[in-house]
Order: sequence, then C-alpha cells, then structure tokens
Amino acid sequence: GVTAIAFTFKEILDGLGNEIEEVLMDSTWKTNALGYELFSIVGEVNGQAIPLAFMFITLNKEASEGTKELVLRDFVRWISGHCPNIKFTLTDKDVIEINA
Repeated sequence: GVTAIAFTFKEILDGLGNEIEEVLMDSTWKTNALGYELFSIVGEVNGQAIPLAFMFITLNKEASEGTKELVLRDFVRWISGHCPNIKFTLTDKDVIEINA
C-alpha cells in the first residue's frame, strides 16, 4: 500500500531543536515522474526558516483509507520529539496535513 522515505538534518535538530517554536508543513504533488508527494517541515529560528525534514510518499490502490495520515502523524511526531518547544504549527488547506 504505501512507500515512504524520510530524512532530516541531524546537526540542525541537535543544535537548534530546543529553540524552534514554530514549524510549517507543506507538500508538493505531481512534480516528478514517479508520482511521489514531497512533504517538508521547516522550522523558524531567530527569524530564519530552517529546513528540518523531508518525506517522499506514494500510495497505491492497496493502501487502506487513512494510511497517509498515519504516516504523516508519525513524521510529525518524530519532529515534535526533537523540537519539544513548538508553540505554533502552520499548514495549508489539506485536511490530512491539518489532522497530522
């Protein structure tokens, strides 16, 4: 049902994770030949946007309803564990992103 690969920048999270209070998650889709969506999480530190993590994900017909939301929740939860002082989250109108 689902194929996903995520990566982060360990040095950024180790060095700045405790300072990050605001994060943004957004995605792109239909931007590559393989049909993967790209989700990104960006944090704000001292007025600067800092890339934190990225995830490519694709689902096929075998994926159960809600699968993408569950994967996104795990993705966000992992970042939250490394950025314990998040006070604000921003996303767009995608309900799956909002629910994650």
